[in-house]
Amino acid sequence: MITKCCFCIPLRPGVALLSLLWLFGGVSVIVKFSLDLASPVKIKNMFTYSIICIIIFMITYGLTMIGAAFGLYVITCANEPKWMSIYSKIAYVILGIIIAGNIAAITVFVEYKSKILDSCYGNNTSNNCDQEYNNYLAIAIGSAIFSSILSVHFALVITAHSHKINDGV
Repeated sequence: MITKCCFCIPLRPGVALLSLLWLFGGVSVIVKFSLDLASPVKIKNMFTYSIICIIIFMITYGLTMIGAAFGLYVITCANEPKWMSIYSKIAYVILGIIIAGNIAAITVFVEYKSKILDSCYGNNTSNNCDQEYNNYLAIAIGSAIFSSILSVHFALVITAHSHKINDGV
């Protein structure tokens, strides 16, 4: 069983820290995409090609923020077994949202490859768009894997803290 968050932080402060990370992650995604949608200057990125994808990401990360805010409330104000058990379940929902978001991001990137490359070749004189695309795809896959592994750890830490509270330790 996990007894420390990130191998060095006690569980309760670790759960608060992880909840804050999820909360700030959700806020940053929503703010970034909101600014992208509202800006008259459209910056080309992989999500430019799918407004629906942007809206779905904003909704899912909004749900992540709500779950993380609930977790912060539970860990700071209502640190009771029942509430921690609920937050433990919410953590797995957040985990699912993050993994689904990572898969969706990579899918959009692959699905719109031809549009991305056409845009790149139209605006770029260096003709190394294929290599740039492959580099960005590798970065997207690597960050998705890293994010997913971290989120699994986060959910496990929250569950461990929930079990600790339920056991009365």
